Amino acid sequence: MSIYYADNRHSNVEAYYGAQIREFHMGLHSHPRCEIMYVVDGECWVEARERREKLGQKNFVFLDQLVPHSLNVDSGSPCTLLNLEFSCSPEEFGLDLGKLQEKSVSFRTFLKKEAPVLFLYDGGNVCGALRDLLEALQNPGNHDSCLTELLLARLLLELSSCAGRERESSVGAKYVNQAKEYLLRHFDRDICVKEVAESVGLNQAYLQTLFSTHFGCGVMAYANRLRIEKACFLLKNSELSITDIACETGYNSRQQFGYSFHRQMGKSPQQYRKELGYQFQEGIHQQYYPMGN
Repeated sequence: MSIYYADNRHSNVEAYYGAQIREFHMGLHSHPRCEIMYVVDGECWVEARERREKLGQKNFVFLDQLVPHSLNVDSGSPCTLLNLEFSCSPEEFGLDLGKLQEKSVSFRTFLKKEAPVLFLYDGGNVCGALRDLLEALQNPGNHDSCLTELLLARLLLELSSCAGRERESSVGAKYVNQAKEYLLRHFDRDICVKEVAESVGLNQAYLQTLFSTHFGCGVMAYANRLRIEKACFLLKNSELSITDIACETGYNSRQQFGYSFHRQMGKSPQQYRKELGYQFQEGIHQQYYPMGN
């Protein structure tokens, strides 16, 4: 049941896992529990409430009950995920959300927002709280319901804190979205942070801080994500040479492209294309649409 219903004063963990996923595609589905999906390493795509977001390291999503969502992990980019599902109900068993609400301003504020979906960046210690909770749950011999409730309370407080910082940065989010749109239009040519900052009317240092908060990386690192995403598409769906793909994606040389691709994908462009197999079909045109996250 929803965490936002006033009658649902108690919460219990229902399911959890921590795993490295190399390829996974789950279509839209929902369940009567709240869920947190956290990316420790790699990246994945999550769709929920007509939003499709690429989650990278330290990104996570909170989903309230019955929110349709999907999860996709591409074969070329394995993803390490931590996942937790917890119920909220009127039954007097488990963590007392009412008491947590009474004692925590940030949790009260979080509940008032009633957001069914939150895509967030971990600027605090959500990962540590989630790891500790999962570790306690995975050791039934040391299982203590009191400890589990305390760890769940800690996780919800960390979640509330992250959600609060997201609201405080709503003005900054406007500039981030403008800068992201600029990058989506121009990432395939030689650009710099100064140019992007000037396009939205901010100084470079502040824009870098905003990108770090929202995406966990700087402006040019984000642009490089877009370049590698397009490069993967071209390697899979075109006959272009590696050198031509480097030019098409804004790199100054094949060597620079190869280094950047290997650093992000863990393999060379040639290896990536070989592992995928030859998929280009003459006479069939496929259009690339950059997504961003």
